[in-house]
Amino acid sequence: MIVGTAVVPTAYQPPTAESVTRAFGALGVSAINQVIKDGTGLSWVADIHRDGDGWALELDLPHGVTASDIIKKREELASGLRRPHSATWPEKVPHEHAGRLFLWIGRHDLSKMKPAKYPLLKSGTTDLFDEVPFSVSPRGQGVNVPVFETNWVIGAAPGQGKTAAVRVLSCNAALDPLADLWGP
Repeated sequence: MIVGTAVVPTAYQPPTAESVTRAFGALGVSAINQVIKDGTGLSWVADIHRDGDGWALELDLPHGVTASDIIKKREELASGLRRPHSATWPEKVPHEHAGRLFLWIGRHDLSKMKPAKYPLLKSGTTDLFDEVPFSVSPRGQGVNVPVFETNWVIGAAPGQGKTAAVRVLSCNAALDPLADLWGP
């Protein structure tokens, strides 16, 4: 045989209301299955829209179902959406009732994406009395953290990024023109 089996990389289709409804129906939550069955459907607060390197939506879950219930079933939801676990992020909506859910669906498996570049890599300064850049969220949004009058404990298993975290904090201190860095 001259030609073997073709291996085609996974191509994720943009989510639709139907695919999201089907995924929620596959979670085995009786109240969700009931509203789908009786034709009421899910209560969309914000339709599916582009959000960074993915899509986002917001919905009100049926009475008695909380966002925490769905967050606990994140792996099943990812399966229903036919997305990698790392690209499916259900979240509670702050300052709303417990049944309001925000769902971000990524375009790619986050574990295979290139790391984000440090925002001050080329130029800029920091102010240690304000928040400084530290990381990015799964949605690709910058995460800033306080440093002044804040205690940090950084611990994890080997190879999980402890040194990288300390380096980011140290680089932020080095970029503050008013900071004095002391070494051993």
